[in-house]
Amino acid sequence: MKTIQLTFTRFLAAIAIVFHHYSLSIAPYNQHPLKTMVVQANVGVSYFFILSGFVLMIAYGQKNNLSKLAFYQNRLARIYPLYLLATMLMIVFFLLTNNGVDISALCLNIFMIQAWVPSKATSINAQTWSISVEIFFYLLFPFLLQSFYKKLKLKIIIVLGLLLWGITQICFNVLLHSDYYTGFLTNSYHFLYFFPLFHLNEFILGNIAGLIFFHYKPEGKRNYDVVILLLFLCLVLYLSQPEKYSAHDGLLAIVFLPLILLLSWNTGKLSKLFSMKLFVFLGEMSYAMYLLQNPIFSFSISLLKRIGITNLAACFYIRLTLLLIASSICYAYFEKPARNWIRQRVFLNKSHCVE
Repeated sequence: MKTIQLTFTRFLAAIAIVFHHYSLSIAPYNQHPLKTMVVQANVGVSYFFILSGFVLMIAYGQKNNLSKLAFYQNRLARIYPLYLLATMLMIVFFLLTNNGVDISALCLNIFMIQAWVPSKATSINAQTWSISVEIFFYLLFPFLLQSFYKKLKLKIIIVLGLLLWGITQICFNVLLHSDYYTGFLTNSYHFLYFFPLFHLNEFILGNIAGLIFFHYKPEGKRNYDVVILLLFLCLVLYLSQPEKYSAHDGLLAIVFLPLILLLSWNTGKLSKLFSMKLFVFLGEMSYAMYLLQNPIFSFSISLLKRIGITNLAACFYIRLTLLLIASSICYAYFEKPARNWIRQRVFLNKSHCVE
C-alpha cells in the first residue's frame, strides 16, 4: 500500500535541512524570526525517522511472512548505492583540497555504523549519520514486527511507545541541560544528538502510526485540509520561538504523527496537490538532495570563487540550484537504475521490493 501524497513532505523536510546547514549567514535567514526557524529546521531529520517507521509499517505490516533476508536486501538496494557515491565524492574532495582522510572514519562510514561512535558520527559526509541510524532501524524492524507488533494489542503497543518517547525526552533534555553535559563523555554533543538509541522512539512511533492507519482508517472520502494546515501553522509557530526544549530527538512527534496520519487519510485538495507528478518527483529525489548537499556545496564554493562570485546570497542560491539539478539527474540516472540493477542482478530474492 502506498500513500503517495506523503512523498512531497520528504522534499519539504530535506530542503529545510539544507537551509539549516547553509543559509544562516545570509539575509533574510540570519534575522529573526526566520533565523530561529532555520536554526531548528534540523527537526526535518526527526520527521524522516518517524515517516520511515510509518512507511515501513504500511508496506510490511500486513504481510503474514516477512523474509528478513529479502527485506534487508531491498533496503540496501534502496539506500546504499547513492550513499556510497556521496561518500566517495567527499573523499575525492578531501584529496583534491589536500585534507587528510581519516581511515577509521572511512571504514565506519562504509559499513554505515559511524553514528555508534560519537567522535566519528559526522565524519566524511556529515549528514549520513542519519543513514547510520536508519540502518539500525532496518535491522530491528523485522524483529519488532514479528515479535512485538503482531503479538501485542494495539493499546499496549501505544502505551509502551509513549513511555519510550517520554523517557527519551526527559533523559535527552536533562542531559542536554546538565552541568555534566560537556564532560560526561568526550564527545557528549555527538552522543546526545546522533546516537541511534536516542532516536529509536521516533521510528517506533512511526510504526505505531502505521498500525493506527490500518486500525482506524475512516470510511469513504475525508477532507482534513483545514486541520492539516492548522497543524503545519502550529509547527511553524513553535519553530519561530527560541528553543526551550530540544526537538531533535522526537519531541515534535506530537505534531508530526497527526500530520502524517491525516495526510494519509486525506482526500482533499492538499492530497491532490501533493500527488501531482512534479511534487512526487521532488519527494523522490529528496534522498539524493539530502546526501549530495555536502559534496555539491563543498565542490561548488571553490568553483564560484574562481569565477569571481563571492556574494554570500548569490553563492547560496547558485549552489542550491546546482544541488537541485544534480539531485534530479542523480535520482533519474543513477539512484533508480542502480537500485533496479541490484535487485535484478545481485539479489536472487526479489520479493518484498517496495519503495
